[in-house]
Amino acid sequence: MRPDAYQGRRLRVERQVLEGGAALLLSQPAPLLWLELHNRMLRERGHDPRKLGLLDDLGYSIFSQRRRAMTRNEILAHPLVRVVCKKT
Repeated sequence: MRPDAYQGRRLRVERQVLEGGAALLLSQPAPLLWLELHNRMLRERGHDPRKLGLLDDLGYSIFSQRRRAMTRNEILAHPLVRVVCKKT
């Protein structure tokens, strides 16, 4: 059994979760990802929220919950943002 979707709500560990699941995320059909990114909280704790490159490396595009493609700058402009990531 394999998931069709993943919802990430782990503070500061989204990257580790994605890295650990890279084989699944690279598979076809790739699951959708629902992520809640806490940019302000990451900055306050000394982490860099700009490290979204892993999603790019895995071939995912990032969309708003209203299905509009989002740029990295748009994502980082919000203290908290919920996104949907889809393999393109």
